[in-house]
Amino acid sequence: MKILFKTIHGSHLYGTNGPNSDIDHKGIYLPYMDDLVLGTDKACNSITKTNKEDKTSKSGSGIIEEEYFSLQKFFKLAEEGQTVIVDMLFSNPKMWIVTSPAWELIHANRQQFISKKLKTFIYYCRNQANKYGFKGSRLNSAQKVFDFLSSKNPVNVLGEYEDELITLEDENIKVYPNENNVGAINVCGKTLIFTSKVSYNMDILQKFIYNYGDRAKLAAQNIGVDFKACSHFLRACFQIQELVQTMDLQFPLKDAPFLKTVKEGNIHYKELEEIMSNTLDETIRIFEKANLREKAIFNTDAVILEMYNLY
Repeated sequence: MKILFKTIHGSHLYGTNGPNSDIDHKGIYLPYMDDLVLGTDKACNSITKTNKEDKTSKSGSGIIEEEYFSLQKFFKLAEEGQTVIVDMLFSNPKMWIVTSPAWELIHANRQQFISKKLKTFIYYCRNQANKYGFKGSRLNSAQKVFDFLSSKNPVNVLGEYEDELITLEDENIKVYPNENNVGAINVCGKTLIFTSKVSYNMDILQKFIYNYGDRAKLAAQNIGVDFKACSHFLRACFQIQELVQTMDLQFPLKDAPFLKTVKEGNIHYKELEEIMSNTLDETIRIFEKANLREKAIFNTDAVILEMYNLY
C-alpha cells in the first residue's frame, strides 16, 4: 500500500496529553490496483497497528496506536462527518509525519467537507450525556413511565395502553404508533415493544432507574466518575462549536488547558455536570442556527480516479 498521509492524532494533537498518554497516529493509504483486482485488499478498508505486546492491555506512555484508512474509506467517512476524519482534515501541519500532493489538495479544500453531516458530533455528545446521565430529566421521564405501568395489569401487553402512553411523551420519551404489531415506546434510549408484557417492561425500567440512581449518588460524592470521558464529551462540543462558527478548527485546541483540568479530575463532578449540561445545550443551539450546506461538495471521485490514472 502507498501511504498518502500520516499525522499525530488524539491527545497529542488536541494538546490534552499527559505523562501517561499513548501516541495515536492516523493515516490514509492508497490500495494498489493489483491488490484490488486480486482481492488481497479492499477499496473501503482500514488497517490498525500497535507496538503493544498484549493487545488486551490498556495503552499508556510509550505505546503507539496506528490506524490507516484507504483513500476510498477516508472519503466515505469524511462525507458522513465522522469525528475522527474531521480531526485528520484539520490536523496541524506541524503534526504531519507523511504528506503527499493528494493530501495537500484535500487539506487545502477541507472546508468543502463541512456540512450538516457534522451532526454526528451532536449524536456523540447526546450519547455521552445519556451515558453519564447528567440530564436529570431522564430519571424523571423513566420514573414517570414506571409509575404509569405500575397502575396497570402486569400481564397485559404494552400496546393496550398506546393512547395513554402518547400523553407521556417528552424529550426523553417517544411513542412509535402500532402498525402491523411493531409499535413501541422509547424511554431514555430503552425501546419497549408494544407486544411485550407490562411486567417485563417494568423490570427494564426499574433496573435503569436503580443503576441511574446509584451512579448519580456516586457522582455526587465524586466517586466512580470517568473524567477522561467527560473531557472527551466537552472536547467534541467545543470542536463542533468552533467548526460551524469559523468554518475551521485549530490544533492544539484553544480549550486544551481546561480540558486537561477536567481530564485530571480537578473539577468536582457536581460542578462539572452543570458545565456539561449547559455546554451541550449551547452546542445544539449553535449547530441548529448555523447555515450549513446539506452535504460535502468535494469531488472525491475525481481524486480517486486520478490517483489510479483513470481520470
